[in-house]
Amino acid sequence: MRAEIFSPEGEAHTVHGDDEFNDLPEEVNDETFPDLVLAPEVCEHAAITWELFLDHYPSHRMAGEAIFTSIFDANPSLQVLFKSPASVMALKFVSAFGGVLEHAGDPAALKPLVETLGFQHMDFDINRQKIQSFRDAIVDLLDMDLGNTMTSKGKYGIAALINYIGGACMYIRKEYTSRVQMIHTTWAQATHAGQTQDDEEKQETNARPSVAEEADEGNAENAQVTQGAGEATGDAPPSVPTGFFEMFMFNCAVMGYNTSQHWMDLILEQLDNIVMNIANISRVQEECSTLALSLDKFATEVVFGDFRSVAMSSLKACVPDWNEEHEVAWMWLWGHVDRMLSEIRGKPEAQMKRLTKFLDNLSEEDAQRIRKGVHAQFFELAPAGQDYFKQSNTRLYFISQRVIDLSLRLYQDPSETIRQISELGLKHVGLAIPTEFFPPFVTAATHALAQVTDVEAVIEAFRWSIALMGRILARTVVEGSTLVMRAITSDDEVQLKKAMAVAPRGKRASQLLNLSVGTLSISPLYWAIETGSLQVARAMIEDLLTIRADRTVYFYGCDALFKRHPDFLHYLIVHARALVPTLLDGLIWRSRTTVEGERRVNYYVKHLIQDADGNFNQALEWVAESQDTHLACHPVFLLVSDTVWNGLASRFFILDRLAYMFFLVVFMLSQSFLQHLNGGNPDLPSRIATFSCRVVVYLGSIGQMLIQQARTLWTQIKSLRQGKEGSITWFCMDMIPVPSYLTDVQNLFKFLLLLFLVLTCAFDPMIWCLADGSTELFTQSCEAGEVVRDAYSALSMLTLLLYWLILGGLSILSMRLAAFTLACTQVLEELGLFLVALLFLILTFASSLSALDHGSPYFASLPKASLSLWQISVGMFNLGRMEGLDNDPMLLLMLAVFVTLSIVFLLSLLVAQFLGVFLSRYEDMIGYARLRRCSVVVKTVRSLSTRRWTEFLESLQLEEPLEFSEGDIGFAGGIQVTEPAFDHPTTTETIVRFGGSASASMPWPVDPHEFQEDPYELLERQILHLAKKSTVLHDTQKSKLSGGSQPSQASSSIAISSADQQSDEGSGSTD
Repeated sequence: MRAEIFSPEGEAHTVHGDDEFNDLPEEVNDETFPDLVLAPEVCEHAAITWELFLDHYPSHRMAGEAIFTSIFDANPSLQVLFKSPASVMALKFVSAFGGVLEHAGDPAALKPLVETLGFQHMDFDINRQKIQSFRDAIVDLLDMDLGNTMTSKGKYGIAALINYIGGACMYIRKEYTSRVQMIHTTWAQATHAGQTQDDEEKQETNARPSVAEEADEGNAENAQVTQGAGEATGDAPPSVPTGFFEMFMFNCAVMGYNTSQHWMDLILEQLDNIVMNIANISRVQEECSTLALSLDKFATEVVFGDFRSVAMSSLKACVPDWNEEHEVAWMWLWGHVDRMLSEIRGKPEAQMKRLTKFLDNLSEEDAQRIRKGVHAQFFELAPAGQDYFKQSNTRLYFISQRVIDLSLRLYQDPSETIRQISELGLKHVGLAIPTEFFPPFVTAATHALAQVTDVEAVIEAFRWSIALMGRILARTVVEGSTLVMRAITSDDEVQLKKAMAVAPRGKRASQLLNLSVGTLSISPLYWAIETGSLQVARAMIEDLLTIRADRTVYFYGCDALFKRHPDFLHYLIVHARALVPTLLDGLIWRSRTTVEGERRVNYYVKHLIQDADGNFNQALEWVAESQDTHLACHPVFLLVSDTVWNGLASRFFILDRLAYMFFLVVFMLSQSFLQHLNGGNPDLPSRIATFSCRVVVYLGSIGQMLIQQARTLWTQIKSLRQGKEGSITWFCMDMIPVPSYLTDVQNLFKFLLLLFLVLTCAFDPMIWCLADGSTELFTQSCEAGEVVRDAYSALSMLTLLLYWLILGGLSILSMRLAAFTLACTQVLEELGLFLVALLFLILTFASSLSALDHGSPYFASLPKASLSLWQISVGMFNLGRMEGLDNDPMLLLMLAVFVTLSIVFLLSLLVAQFLGVFLSRYEDMIGYARLRRCSVVVKTVRSLSTRRWTEFLESLQLEEPLEFSEGDIGFAGGIQVTEPAFDHPTTTETIVRFGGSASASMPWPVDPHEFQEDPYELLERQILHLAKKSTVLHDTQKSKLSGGSQPSQASSSIAISSADQQSDEGSGSTD
C-alpha cells in the first residue's frame, strides 16, 4: 500500500458490534498507525449525520465556523494552534473531513488520506487531552444542532474518525517531523532559498513605496533568487559552483556521468516538487509517476543510484553543517523515491504500445460506444454530476474522445500533455467543479473501455493513464481553489472583499493577478472577465487601484497590474469596455484640499505613455482604433494625448505640414500669378521664375512624397509577408486589393497628390517646348505645348486642390476647429439627400415643361429645361430671360411651383436638417476630434527616432515620486497637475491610511461595516432557517410515532434540507 511507504505496518483496528455504539470511543492510538475498519452501517450513519449537520447551515463556511467556535469555547488553548483566518480554516476543515467520511468504508484509501493530513499538521503541538477536547466539542455541537436526528452509530463513527486522525497526527509528528523539517531546511540552504528570503525581507523594508507590491510578484521573486545566487558567489571565480544545481552539474562531470546527464536533468526538474512535498504522499506518487513516464523515453539505462550519489555529494558541498542526521533523512527520502520509481519503471513503455495498438485498431462503432458509455457510466456513479454537464450529447462525445486521446498522448509526450492537463485543471477551478467527481469519472471511463475489450493489459494501461490525469486535475483544482476564485465563480463582490480581507498587504495584488499551480499560472482578473463576472472584475480593479498606506509604505497595484498584463487596456476595450472607466478613474488621485482655488491632481499614466521596454505605448493607438468618443474624452487620455502632442508630436507634425505649405505657395506663385503677368505673355524673367518654381515643386515635393510612400508601402509589404491581419483592404466585392494605409483620408490625398504631380510634370508645356526646340526660352506657347496645355491646366487645378485638402489637416491644432470640420463632414449625408430630392424635382418639371407648348427657348427640350431649372435652384439663372413669360401663364405657374418646392421647401428643410444634425452630434465631434488627434500623435511619434523619444521621456520625469501634500512624498509613475477646485469636487480622502503594524505580511485592518449584509436578506434567511428546523422537528416526531427507522428519517431530513438550501440560493441571499 502507499501508506506503508511512509509509516511502518500495523495491525488493522476493527470497530464493530452494537454494544460499542452507546458510548463514545475514548482510545487515541499514537503508538502505531494501523488501518481503521468501521462497520458499514457506522460509515453510512456517520455520512448521513455529517450531511444533516452541513444542511443545518446556509453554507459550508458557516458550518465550519460554528465548529471552530464550539472548539474554542470548549478549550480556548486550542486557538493558538490555528493561525489561518476563520473562514479559511472553516472551509478547509469541512472539505478535509468530508473527504475522510467519503473514504471511511475503504481502509486502504482512508489511511493515505489521513496520513497526508498528519504530514500537513506536523507543526501542531497536540496531545491526547487536546484531541479529546476537540472531539467532544464537535460531537456536542452535532448533538445540539441535530438533536434526536443524529443516531448513536453516526455519533460513534464521527468520534472514531476524529480519534483516528488525531492519533495519526501525533504518531507522524513524533516519527517524522524532525526528519521532514531537516530535509526542507537543508534543501533551502542548498538552493539559496533562505538567503533569497532574507533579500526579499530586506527589499520590503527598504523598498520605495511604488515597488512594494512588485517585490511580491512571481517574476520579482525569481529575480531575487538570481540576485541571491549571484551575491552568494562573492568574489569567487565564475568557474566555482556555489548552488546545488551548479554543484550537481560539476559533480556529474567529475564523477564521469556526462552520458547520463540528459535523464538526470529530468529528475532535477522535478526534484524541488518532490522535496517540498515529501510530506504529501499522493503528490510524491504523482511526481514519481510523471517522472517515470519521461525516464522511459531514454534508450540508455537509468540508474537512480547514480543520481543519488551525485545529489548527495552536491548537498554535502552546499551544506557546511552536514552531519549524520542529514545523511539519514536524505537517504530516507531517496529510498522512498527509488522504491516508487522502481515499481513504475518499464511499465509505461509497454502500456503505451498496448494502448496504441488497441486504439489504432478500434472501429468507429466501438469508439462511439466508448464515447457514449463514459458519461452514461459517470451519471450512474455520480448523479449529481449531471448538473455540471449542460452541453449537448455531441459535445459530451467530443469530451470523451479528448479524454481517450489524452490518455495515449500522456504516454507519448508526457511533458506537453501534463502541461495541457494542468491548463485544463485551472479552467475547472473557475468552473467550480468539485474534485469529488474526478474519481467517478475515471472509473466510468475505464468501465466504458472495458465494454469493448476484455484484454486486461489494455484496460490496465488506460486505467493507469487516466487515473494519473485525474490526480493531476484534482491537485490543480485543489491548489487553485482560492477564495478569490470562489468569489469569481459566484460573481459576489462581498465574497471577494472577505477573501482580500485576509490577504497579506504585500501579496494582495499577486492574489488578484496571479494564480500559480505547478509551472502554470492564470490571471484571476482575466478569468473573471472571460467568465462574465464583471461585478467581481470591477471590484478587483478598484481594489488594485486603491492607494493604501501605513507609516512606511504606499501600496498601489498599478505597476503590478500593467507588469502582469501590459495590454490590459486593449483587453478591456475588446472584451469588457464597461470596465475601462473604472480602470482610468483608478489612475487619478485628487487632493481633498485646495490651495488658492486650485486642486492638486496626480495622473499615474506611466504605463499608458511607455511600455515595459521604454518605447511608445500602444494605448493611444488602441483608443483611436476603438472609435469610442467617451473614452477619448476621459481626463486620463486628455492628459496623455495632450502631453505627447504638446511635448513632442505637435512640432514635428507642423514641420511636416509646413513643407506642404511651402510647396503650395511656390506652386501657387507659379500657376496663379507669374504665368498670368503681362496679359498671359510674361517676359523672360517671369518665365524663368515660373520654371524655377515648377522645378522646385517637381523635385522637392515629388522626391519627398516618393520616399514617404515607398517607406509606407514597404512596411505594408513586410506586414503582409509576416501574415499580419489588416495589411490589405479589399474593395468591389473583395476583388480589388488596396494597401490599408490608403484607407486614411490624409494618406489617400498624399498618394493622389504624388500621382497628379507626376502627371503635371509629364504634361508641363514648358518642358514640351524645351524638348521641341522652341526659340523662346521657357515658353509655353509652342506647337507641342499647345497640345498638352488643356490637360496641364486641369491637372494643375487638381494638384492645388489636393495641396489645400492636405493642409486642412492643420485643423487638428485646435480641437474646436477640428470638431467643426468633422461636423461639416457629418452633414454631407444630409446634403446628399437634398441633392437627390432636388434632382428628382428637376427631372420631374423638366420633362413636364418640355412637353408643354410654350414659346421660351430655355425650356424647349429636356436638357435645356433641366439646365435652366438647375440654374434657377442655385441662383445662376439670368432674370432677363424671364421676359415674355407673362404671355404663357401655364409655364409661369409651373416655374412658380418649382421655385416654391426647391428653394422655399427643400432649402428650408436642408437648413433644419443641418441644425438638428449639428446640435445632436457636436458633442460627439469633440470626441472624434480627440480620436483624430490620437491617430496623428501615434503616426507622428512612430516616425521619430528613438533618441527624440528618450529625451521626451526624460523631460516627463516619470521616475520621480509625486507629492500628495506638502512633505508627503508618494510614489513615482505619474504626472502632477493642478485644476480648478470646482471642476471635480472631492470631499473625502481617496488614500486609505492605516495605523498599527507596518509589516507587509499582515493584512489590512478590516472595517466591520464593510461586510454588512442587507437586513432584508438577513431576515429572509432567518425565516427560512426557522422553517427548516420546524420541518425537521416535525418529521422527527412523525417518525417516532410511526416507528420509522433512523436512516429513513435522516434521508428525509436531507431531502428537505436540500430543498431549503435550493430555496436559499434561489432567493439570491449571500453568505
